[in-house]
Amino acid sequence: MANDQPTARVLRHQRLYTGKVIDLDLDEVEEPGGVRGTREVVRQSGSVAALPVHDDGRVVLVRQYRYAVDAVVWELPAGRRDPGESPEAGARRELEEEVGLRAGSLEPVAEFWTTPGFCDELMHVFRATGLTSVPPRPEADERIEWETFTLDEAREMIGNFVEVFVNCPLDVCIERDVKGLYEKAIKGEIKEFTGVSDPYEEPFSAELVLETHQESADKSADRVLATLERLGYLAAPSLGGGAYTAGEEGEIKQRLERMGYLEREGGASGSDD
Repeated sequence: MANDQPTARVLRHQRLYTGKVIDLDLDEVEEPGGVRGTREVVRQSGSVAALPVHDDGRVVLVRQYRYAVDAVVWELPAGRRDPGESPEAGARRELEEEVGLRAGSLEPVAEFWTTPGFCDELMHVFRATGLTSVPPRPEADERIEWETFTLDEAREMIGNFVEVFVNCPLDVCIERDVKGLYEKAIKGEIKEFTGVSDPYEEPFSAELVLETHQESADKSADRVLATLERLGYLAAPSLGGGAYTAGEEGEIKQRLERMGYLEREGGASGSDD
């Protein structure tokens, strides 16, 4: 998630608070485009989360009270990264501490800024498999419960969710890679490159598997839309033959733009994919 765009110029910096979990800065800045303003920024060391998946496909979630929202919530096992700790090491540590599980394999799933409007927390999410039990090591101020759920049960808890596995052989990825990143990763010039040093494992029960080396992008997109329609997350097209009206196409396009999966007309996409 590197930033290739021009950065802001800090006109005045003030550290208002230094804490155990976060720091708080008050900065006067001039941002790209000449915009000047005062920004309150929460500084955080970064976080990790892992979805533990048993061999039978059941997943593990944790439940604990969160004072910030005054609620008991279900979550993935997660926590802050320790100084100098890699995301993978942090995810393994949190799994053992919170739920007493050791991961035989960690698959990177996502990497994103949690609240970029005011915080620099970068979250790394992993899928953990090959699980074995170890004694849990919760912190003194943690009261954590955990349970296992089927994928259907977890979907009911979190709302709209579809697990899609995109399959493409490594040689095809190399052929399509105009930047040569895969070849650099194979030579060891890029460390921890997903698909080379961290190959994906096919999910236990994905709703949809896309064989991108065997079908066109349009075909893959049609299958994704059909899956969303079947699960009730997207309204079926009004016209015959699976065709959408102009209004329906416009609404779908806007939703994809807001999610960052489609480039806005006259502007850059918000997605790094």
